Amino acid sequence: MGILNEFNSIYKDEGIVTAGSWVGRNVLLSFFHPATYRLVDALSPLVLDRNEIEERFQINGSIEYYDREREVEIELPAGEDHVETIAKRSGTYKISKPFVGLLYDVDLFGAYPIPVDNQNKLALETVVSPEVLTLNIAGSVGEFIINPPKKISNGSTAAIDSAVLLYNQWNSGYYHWTVETLNRLEGVEKYTYRTGEQPKLIVGPDPNRFQLETLELLGYDEEDLIRWNQRQGSVDRLVVPSVRREYNLGSVSPIAYQWLRDRMRKAAREEAPDATEKFSKRVYISREDAPRRQIVNENEIVNTLEEHGFKKYVLSDHSVAENIQLFEQSDVIVAPHGAGLTDIIYATDTTVIELFRSNDVRPTYYVLSEHLNHRYRYLLCEYEGPNLKVDPDELESIVVEELRLEELSVS
Repeated sequence: MGILNEFNSIYKDEGIVTAGSWVGRNVLLSFFHPATYRLVDALSPLVLDRNEIEERFQINGSIEYYDREREVEIELPAGEDHVETIAKRSGTYKISKPFVGLLYDVDLFGAYPIPVDNQNKLALETVVSPEVLTLNIAGSVGEFIINPPKKISNGSTAAIDSAVLLYNQWNSGYYHWTVETLNRLEGVEKYTYRTGEQPKLIVGPDPNRFQLETLELLGYDEEDLIRWNQRQGSVDRLVVPSVRREYNLGSVSPIAYQWLRDRMRKAAREEAPDATEKFSKRVYISREDAPRRQIVNENEIVNTLEEHGFKKYVLSDHSVAENIQLFEQSDVIVAPHGAGLTDIIYATDTTVIELFRSNDVRPTYYVLSEHLNHRYRYLLCEYEGPNLKVDPDELESIVVEELRLEELSVS
């Protein structure tokens, strides 16, 4: 179970749960991604992939498309000599048409549900990706070993009329919950509008605070949820929105964000109408409450930023609605890499300055910034264990340059 626990800590993290040693983490990552795709290839006769599920929906007449195919252009950020993980994400990509449809008579197996349809095919699109499928299988097997059922009782089976699956091993982190789960509800609502049927949302047995708050902002309450605490169940009609995060792990169709952005910003204003009045437009996001990627010389950095009108915020101190408004009204955001930057979805024409450990540069929020038409910069920093040390002079130089450009754009 040690490897499984390490996987869980890595993929649930994005700033929430600590991973083990840095070396062990890198070894696992280099192994895990290719291994998951080999597993899915090996299981391919049993797997219903995206093209097959789209064809299945066309045949059963349940498919509905709600956008067109698009091209996305990713440009390099300002600066020169970009690290490979950033440079290789630039280019032009195609985003498929999103769709939603129904699978009938689906069985769900495992503590982390694995859907199998009435033709004994495992529906990959329902669990997002090969990585998530692998984690769901491993997690369910591990849970079975640790807590083997003595008998089928006490709610261990369930028959559900109509539902959408929103629970997996990956989405307890804020980024994955937002870009791979909440975005899917656009397809669910298209289905509801067309059919008049509102499927239940299958979530985990104990949803965390931000999961419940975001669902509430989108208009869902406890009566709309099924808290999955079984090992087995069935769904008569499983609603399956296509995954919008297609071409790499750092990108979702930019069009997918527009629905979520509009809905959440409107709901946040209604939930906390006076929140923006207490926020600075120049924002520094601290990870002082996180187990790693903290800035070890944060006091020095905060002092430097405060000279330029920045204010420090710890996102866990605020509700989701407040954080949405914090980002919405921002002009410049400085933050170490982490899930808190997910909320740049709700900002408008902001500047994002991301701080990286020099040995761990990820393109997630660079690509997201490109999709959202934000200006993006990044700074490589020294690493001390799982944390980072920021050069205040280098950061100040970038901040001053960006503030000057901001003033020029306004004048």
